[in-house]
Amino acid sequence: MNTRTLYDIPLRGDSMKLLFKKQIKPKFMSIYIKSNDHLYLVANSFNKDNWIVETDFYNEIPLEASDKEILTKFKECLDNCNKALPLDLNDKTHLKAICKITGYKSYTRATQGIKLISIEANDNCEYIITPTEKKKGQGYLHIGEKKIICNEVDLILSIRLVIKIVSISSE
Repeated sequence: MNTRTLYDIPLRGDSMKLLFKKQIKPKFMSIYIKSNDHLYLVANSFNKDNWIVETDFYNEIPLEASDKEILTKFKECLDNCNKALPLDLNDKTHLKAICKITGYKSYTRATQGIKLISIEANDNCEYIITPTEKKKGQGYLHIGEKKIICNEVDLILSIRLVIKIVSISSE
């Protein structure tokens, strides 16, 4: 039996670019958790410098919503990852999504008392859910050793578990 691997197939030009673009561009989403138990799901996209940057697209949903409702909002936000335009990091007049959500112009003020979860979705329908710890002067720090890797079946349960892990140690 003669089998060929991806490395055996010669790729040139646009074929190579499409292959690497698909493999290198997973989808990222930020989930902010407000003290009143609301989730704010914010789509992320890659900017021209290949940085992961939040976009203007977000969904709000109460934490007590059903798993089906949360999954629907999650998928809608995920569909906008890498499609919605990333914020221009050099444009100080453009407010971040969390600033628009909370009504504050300052990111520091807008995120006061708000926790954060980072989610990565790859082409294998696998999700990496990473909790953060918020520390004064350092911002949100990922707690990599407590991340959860799951599939869509366990996604909402995993998000609910990670919500219990995220913390604010100081602001």
